[in-house]
Amino acid sequence: MADAGTGARTWARCGLVALVMLAGCGGPELSRGVRMSGEEALPSNTSLASAAALAKLAELQRLDVSGTFGNLSGPLLPLEGSAIHLRSGARGETGPLVLALTVDSRDGLSGAFHGHLDLDEVQLGAFMSGDLYLVVFTEAHPEGELRGQLGP
Repeated sequence: MADAGTGARTWARCGLVALVMLAGCGGPELSRGVRMSGEEALPSNTSLASAAALAKLAELQRLDVSGTFGNLSGPLLPLEGSAIHLRSGARGETGPLVLALTVDSRDGLSGAFHGHLDLDEVQLGAFMSGDLYLVVFTEAHPEGELRGQLGP
């Protein structure tokens, strides 16, 4: 009997095969929207902040991420690179940095973010299986004030 992780990976592979077949016919663009919350952060918190993002995958390679955030409980954490990250990890787990996103903000409490990268095979698999997430780091919540999984 296969475990749940094996079943999820099998479904992700099947979805990837279907997208690869479609890509040969002109290439689809796959989009995933996400609302980020303090409940999803690790550790979870009761932040009243909000953020939403859209991740678009084109030609099974280029991932474009853009979004907005507001009402943070403290200024963005001054991290090298960025205070908003795309990371690899399943829901409820922390993972390594995939992309530090560019942030546009006048006050560090609200603004927009964006970035793009060409996914390698491992990152593409993580995207397809829902194992990429966005996280916003603030001075009030240095472990992450908001998080949102880019789930299927």
